[in-house]
Amino acid sequence: MAHHAAHKQPACANCHYQFEPARPDEFCPRCGQQNHAIDLRVGHVVEEFLEGVFHFDGKVFSTARLLLFKPGELTRRFLAGHRVPYVPPIRLYVFISFVFFLLLGWVAGHSTDEGTAHARPVRRGFVYNMNTDSLTARPAKQPFFSINIGGDSLDSGAGYRVPLSNDSVLRARDLARLPDHASSRQVDSLIRSKGATPTYFSRLRVSRYLRWRNASPDETAHVAIRTASILLFLLMPLAALLLQATYRRQRRYYLGHLIFTIHLHCVLFVLLMLGLLTDELGLTSVSTWLPLLILPYFVLALRRVYEQGWGKTLLKATLLALAYLLLLVLGTLLGTVLGVVIF
Repeated sequence: MAHHAAHKQPACANCHYQFEPARPDEFCPRCGQQNHAIDLRVGHVVEEFLEGVFHFDGKVFSTARLLLFKPGELTRRFLAGHRVPYVPPIRLYVFISFVFFLLLGWVAGHSTDEGTAHARPVRRGFVYNMNTDSLTARPAKQPFFSINIGGDSLDSGAGYRVPLSNDSVLRARDLARLPDHASSRQVDSLIRSKGATPTYFSRLRVSRYLRWRNASPDETAHVAIRTASILLFLLMPLAALLLQATYRRQRRYYLGHLIFTIHLHCVLFVLLMLGLLTDELGLTSVSTWLPLLILPYFVLALRRVYEQGWGKTLLKATLLALAYLLLLVLGTLLGTVLGVVIF
């Protein structure tokens, strides 16, 4: 990025190369260091910081204008070869998704911060009482889910059971005997106490139970955010495959469909961010419908990029949306399982 507002020096501050008059002096031809004094404006320093971290430059404004207000135009220009004036798709996705998940993490933490005087009330978990068969609100500093049996509270998942090889099971009251960081020997000993042989899956279920039985809302939200970020990133190539299958007669390269998908996800993140912000401001009615704007945006973008009539575009948009929704549901289920098992 060229910093024309910075004060130029007659010689390189690093290797003392003397710049020649009427010759380019933005960078030193000997060592490559950028030629500007250290006494920079605050705005200039912020610009350099953003450039260093996110490769942010003046292209972002022209990119944002096309991305947000002309559905499909940014993709169309990229595919036509006009790439220099705009932020590359992957770099754009990394920046926007980073800001989105950072904001999501802040909102999740803010909503569960009891020290904030004006924080909105949230459901921070439940206590299940087997005597009355009822759920009651869990105090904030207790485990996320617990069971109450005969007045004695056991930190566990409601109805959680670990099937064993001899048709017996480990129940909540059995698992409550284990400490949070039980050793493999303690886990195996508990399993053998039921007359069963420890297996990989029985050990895994016990260890995951111990990992999550005292999980706080903040910890649960953190894992959910990590899982969601990975899930959405992995869904993009699959969504591009759906586009390629839908528009196979146009014989476009897969990369073009992928660029379209990346731009679409970037817009989705922006709408979700606006939804989070408006919800934090108490504009619940606005935050509810904002993310739904992705649907008309999707139709307009398909129409502009793939240049088909409104009838075909609406039909294909509907089929693609349903297929993507199915992928999202399956991916969410798989991501939830992996999130619990891995994280």
